[in-house]
Amino acid sequence: MHEHINTFLMEELGLKMEAADQLRRHYWRSYGTTLAGLMRHHTVDPRVFLKAIHPPVLSAQVPENPELRRWLAQLPGPVFIFTNSVASHAWRVLERLGVADIVEEVFDMETAGFQGKPQHHAYHQVLGRLKVPAWRCIFFDDTLANLRTARWMGMRTVHIEKSRRRSRSAHSRVPSLMRWRYRSS
Repeated sequence: MHEHINTFLMEELGLKMEAADQLRRHYWRSYGTTLAGLMRHHTVDPRVFLKAIHPPVLSAQVPENPELRRWLAQLPGPVFIFTNSVASHAWRVLERLGVADIVEEVFDMETAGFQGKPQHHAYHQVLGRLKVPAWRCIFFDDTLANLRTARWMGMRTVHIEKSRRRSRSAHSRVPSLMRWRYRSS
């Protein structure tokens, strides 16, 4: 993904590789997404950017995952995807994994007016579309900033992280998504 973003920055802004990589990192750290920085400081069409950095080849190597399918099927409620990507890319990945039919809907950058995670506005947009209170949601992510916003809004949060590092941003931590088990409480 980083290579696709860097390539876009090099072509669109006329940067060399090192400068593109530095700008990508700077915008991600400063705004949560590279796109947010591009929209703030440049005249970049967000749809063009997102399409360029999520070509079909990006999902081509994703293998089918029957274990993920079984895990998703046992969850106590519907499954939604909230991504800083585009829905078309997310659906391609879900198809490759063999779980697209289990997922109810994908909420992408366009859903939230091109403000992605961890921006509060993005979460409000998704919750508005879901028509459920935040406390009814379990939010899984591998990025603490994204979890921090979800938890602040009242969601139950699960950090997907292999290290033993604890954080107040998440209610629980698991080394992989499928290691999490639902406990009603």
